[in-house]
Formats: sequence, structure tokens, C-alpha cells
Amino acid sequence: MVATGDDDGMIKLWDLRQASNGKKSSCVMSLKEHEGSISDFAYNAGAKMLCSAANDGMLGVWDLRKSELYAMSDNFECD
Repeated sequence: MVATGDDDGMIKLWDLRQASNGKKSSCVMSLKEHEGSISDFAYNAGAKMLCSAANDGMLGVWDLRKSELYAMSDNFECD
């Protein structure tokens, strides 16, 4: 699995095992809560949780087992 983030705040998870079978890899999950471009990810394999950071000043925590947002931080802005 690979996670990607775009400039509109969309996060997609891709299943690359299909590409190894000669098929085109497909998006298996789309997540959208951020309003700005995704800048970083951290993954906790044991808990199956993905943390996302975006330039909207917020962090998101995603429960990948349920395909839903687990928690979203308050907006962090630096002056």
C-alpha cells in the first residue's frame, strides 16, 4: 500500500500488489478532510493509523481499518 496526497487535500491509498500482476494499481481508499495540500504522512502499522499533515495548519489521524477520520487537530498557525 502507498499513500499519496494532493494539493487539494485529498489522500488516496493505492494497492500496488495489482501492478505486480500486470494490472494497473487502483485507488482502494480516498480520504478528504484537509483544505490545503498534504505535506507529510506518518504510519503506525500496529494500529493501522495514518497521520497526515497539511498546509491548512492541521494534523489528521485516520483509522484505516474503518476508512474514517479518527481525530483532527486544531488549526496551528505560526506568525
